[in-house]
Amino acid sequence: MHSYKQDTRSGTVKFTLSPNSDHDVIAEIGRTLQDRTSTPGKNSIAETCSKGVCRPNTLSESKYSRNNYALTHHGRWGQFRSESFIQADHTNNPGRNMKIKNLEANTQWSLATDQHIATFGLQYLKEKLNDSGNQFEAHPAKAR
Repeated sequence: MHSYKQDTRSGTVKFTLSPNSDHDVIAEIGRTLQDRTSTPGKNSIAETCSKGVCRPNTLSESKYSRNNYALTHHGRWGQFRSESFIQADHTNNPGRNMKIKNLEANTQWSLATDQHIATFGLQYLKEKLNDSGNQFEAHPAKAR
């Protein structure tokens, strides 16, 4: 009885450019929209009781959106292979006044020999969450 009516629409577009046989560049853009409805007595509990007092629950509607962007490069450099990308994700939940912004950059390089493959790389990750709808209070750590 705790399921929700959910409608999700999503689309992604990718563009690939291969200027020569050693390089591929891929650009990606995506968007997802989600609507969620909870109807008391149908797909959620009809009322909430606490300390002997029961109150009817009300219809709850939530909307979410997510946008994502990415740029990727695949390279072939003789014995070396590379894959590098940068991607950004932005998610918005206006019902909770919550926004998430993530940014990731990554590069991986591989070298193949007759008996081994060596891989090395770098990664950068920045994550930001603004959640004004969080119901928990943050308490600073006690000074010692």
